[in-house]
Amino acid sequence: MHIPDVVRADREIYGAQGIGWIPWGVIHGRWGGSSDNYARSEGHLAGRIARAGAAEGEMAVYIVDLEPHYFAPFPAFWREDLGAGPAEVMQFLAGFREGGGDEIWLAVDPRVGHLPNVSFSAWAEQGLIVRRILPMVYFTDFVAPRAATARDTEVALSNAVATFGDFGIAPPAIYPVLPAPATPSVMEFAIGLSHRLGCGGVSVYHRGNLSLDTANTIAGMYDPWDPAGAPETPSFDEANVATALQELSLTKGALRILTSNLRSLAESIDNELDDLKGVHNVLSAELLDARNEDEPN
Repeated sequence: MHIPDVVRADREIYGAQGIGWIPWGVIHGRWGGSSDNYARSEGHLAGRIARAGAAEGEMAVYIVDLEPHYFAPFPAFWREDLGAGPAEVMQFLAGFREGGGDEIWLAVDPRVGHLPNVSFSAWAEQGLIVRRILPMVYFTDFVAPRAATARDTEVALSNAVATFGDFGIAPPAIYPVLPAPATPSVMEFAIGLSHRLGCGGVSVYHRGNLSLDTANTIAGMYDPWDPAGAPETPSFDEANVATALQELSLTKGALRILTSNLRSLAESIDNELDDLKGVHNVLSAELLDARNEDEPN
């Protein structure tokens, strides 16, 4: 396998869609029947991939999906069940450097009980190379089968920031991974809350689960991390306001005149109706007299 060619193909596919590309992968630390250098070999491969994926002048970054071992038919993720621990963390990072890698971004489940099994403390202590934490804050999954609310989002994000704070990781190094199935309003709230909590940014997992409505909501949002700042609010123009007030005053005067004319017209119609009623009464009396004269005594 020629790594640069594979990486280049991926970069071109996503680049044509205006999407940046950073390599991502699952690591194990140990594997049944492998040598004691397994973690170092994994790191070296990740470093080569990161270097091949970096454009000129860019840092060679690799995203590690760091999750506890799942006892499934095909074992995956960090093999703490085989003894992978802090020593394997150090071996992986050494191999990563040797392979040409610069930065590791960790995608982790931030909930209580998930971090010890992946030796998170050992990763967190290597802040010069582990530069970002991407907590998988999948609040839609956390509360399933019911729909996630803004309150669920607030709890999940706030807890994640607090948890990593206990490891000495400041909010600017935290980039929450938000769940694509979130409703448009909840997704908008989650993005805004992440910014208010001081996080460095957000991402969404994954594109295939993103509804059109939620995608459009994200696309229509102002980016709170945009260094250019919020769109400028139109400046207050005193002259335009004065002109508008003058026009409103003229309109008010015209409406008063129109109201007066309508009132006069209504009074005129009332008078004509009264005259018609009088004529009707006279005609009715004359018709009654004519009938009385024609009837025999």
